[in-house]
Amino acid sequence: MHKRICGAVLTVLLLAGATSAFARDVQSGKWLYEAYKGWKESQAGTGTRQNVLDSGYYMGYVTGIADAQAMRIAAGAKPIWCEPKGAQYAQYFEVVGRYLEAHPERRKRQRAALVYEALRQAWPCPMHYKRKSESH
Repeated sequence: MHKRICGAVLTVLLLAGATSAFARDVQSGKWLYEAYKGWKESQAGTGTRQNVLDSGYYMGYVTGIADAQAMRIAAGAKPIWCEPKGAQYAQYFEVVGRYLEAHPERRKRQRAALVYEALRQAWPCPMHYKRKSESH
């Protein structure tokens, strides 16, 4: 149910038209960074209506990447990153945003690759990681 709601919200946002972050090069880390700044302003309570929209794009995108990893794991693939047990989406948003702030030179790269890099760097998997199916 949660995934359906997130998907519906993301679809509505995408169909709402071009906005400041969305109107830019939407495949790049530059777009993601602009959306992150909107999220950050919204979290601080100082954001504009546009920041709120950008925040929605950012949260939807990062959440989608996290959900994609969950689907990969469910299908038997090894994870790309190993988040701490009980990690909340807000932690994902912070990790990715801090990475984008710390690496402005990387923002020209594709946004999905940057999210994966940020999460893998913050939460690397142990060398001895085994899928649940391998531990029996």
